[in-house]
Amino acid sequence: MRTILLAVVVIPLACSPGPREPASTLQNPTSSQPTQQNPSSLSATPKKVDVSGYYLLTGDVPSWCSNIDVMELSNLIPVRDSSAPVGFYWRVVPLWGVIALKADSGVERTDFRLVNVRLDGSRLTFSSKEVDSISYTFAGWFVRLGVFLDDWRGGEVVLRGHLQKLKAGGVISEADVAFEYIPGD
Repeated sequence: MRTILLAVVVIPLACSPGPREPASTLQNPTSSQPTQQNPSSLSATPKKVDVSGYYLLTGDVPSWCSNIDVMELSNLIPVRDSSAPVGFYWRVVPLWGVIALKADSGVERTDFRLVNVRLDGSRLTFSSKEVDSISYTFAGWFVRLGVFLDDWRGGEVVLRGHLQKLKAGGVISEADVAFEYIPGD
């Protein structure tokens, strides 16, 4: 039985080399105008927020991140318990997740465990652990907040920001990205 995790998927909007400003102040490379809405303009935070789920890449995906299958975010972990009706129960934990690469010709998928995941209001930041010297970082914001599973709107971009791919700690690729939420299976 597959454990269902909540996930996040990355949607690249533009690729560019070199260091970047924080996601809330990203600039269009050909103008001085911001390319994305400032998270401070987000309406009041809803009473209940749960961003756990799957987020998928959509739109024009740069070749360097076309192998990303899904990004998952969750605030639950399964805990084995033989006395529970299904053999486990869910424990609430701080937000965590993975960036999962697509499986390759019978080879299991590669998961990059997210660390330092921070949700501060609408702002989301994280980095990942290294796998074979590769890791990822993200800084962005939710366009809207709420309980996405209860208020799923197919095709809606709910998260924007800047994704970087690193090798041995140095940035090798980066893009402004947007994420679409999808409910789990």
